[in-house]
Amino acid sequence: MTTSVTTSRLEALATALANGLRAELYLTPKPGLVDLRDNGAHPDLNLLLMCRSIRLVDGYLQELAGALLRNAKPDELITIGRQAEQIMIRQLGSNTHRGGIFLCGLILVAADQANPDDPQALQQSVIQIASAFFAGREEPISNGELVRRRYPAAGIVTEALAGLPNLFDTILPILYDRRTLEEPRRIYLALARLMQRVQDSTSIHRCGAQGLTLLRHSGARLEECILGGHDPTPLLTQTNREFRRHNLTMGGVADLLGIGLGYAGYLLANTRKNQL
Repeated sequence: MTTSVTTSRLEALATALANGLRAELYLTPKPGLVDLRDNGAHPDLNLLLMCRSIRLVDGYLQELAGALLRNAKPDELITIGRQAEQIMIRQLGSNTHRGGIFLCGLILVAADQANPDDPQALQQSVIQIASAFFAGREEPISNGELVRRRYPAAGIVTEALAGLPNLFDTILPILYDRRTLEEPRRIYLALARLMQRVQDSTSIHRCGAQGLTLLRHSGARLEECILGGHDPTPLLTQTNREFRRHNLTMGGVADLLGIGLGYAGYLLANTRKNQL
C-alpha cells in the first residue's frame, strides 16, 4: 500500500495510538498504575519516566509506518520492534511500554493489510498477523510467558491470537459511542470492563489468582458506581490504596485501554473529517 491516502492513514493511526497511551497515563486517578497523583504500585516508575517511554513508542511507530509504506519485509519489521524494546531498556532501565510496543505495532501492521477505518476488517487482519508472527516461534522466558504457561488464557499472546477481543468487542463500543456517557466517565466505564475481563498476566505475576479476583471485584464495583451515576473518584482513590497495599497492578489492562483510546480517537477524527 503506497498511495498518499494510505500514507495518511498509517501515519495518523501511529500518532493516534501513541496519543492513546499518553491519555491512559494522564487518566487520574487509577488503581495501581502511574498517574498524575502517584506511582500506583510501581515504586520503580514515575510520570516523567512514563512520558519519556511514550515518546520512544511514538518514534518507533513512525519508523514502523515508514517501513510499511516502503513495503519492508516482515523480518525488518520485527527487527524494528526488537530495537525499540532494546532502546527502551537501555535509555530508561525498564520495559515500561513493552506491551504497548507490541500491541501498537501489531495494529499498525494489520492496518497495512486492511482498512483501519473498518474495525471488523482490522480485527481479522490482527488475527492473521498475530498467527503468522507466533507460528513456530519460541517465546523467551519472561514473567508474562511464565504466567501464560500456568494460566493459558492469560497474557498478551492469547489476547493477540484471539484478535484483541477486549479492544474490539469490550471497550471500543464504549469509547466510540459518545452519546451515552461524558468523559471521563465513559473512559472509566471502559476501564471497569477491562478490569473484569482481561486475564492480566501482570496481576497474576504479582499476586496470583487472588490478584485476578481482586481485579475483577474492583472492576465490578467501579462499573456499578459509574452506572449508578456516582462520582467514581473516591472509589478509585480507595481502590488505588488497596492495590498499593497488595502490590497489585494491571499492566495488560493499561495497555489495552491505551490502544483503545488511541484507536477510538483515530476513528472519531476520521468521522469528523468525513462530515466536513
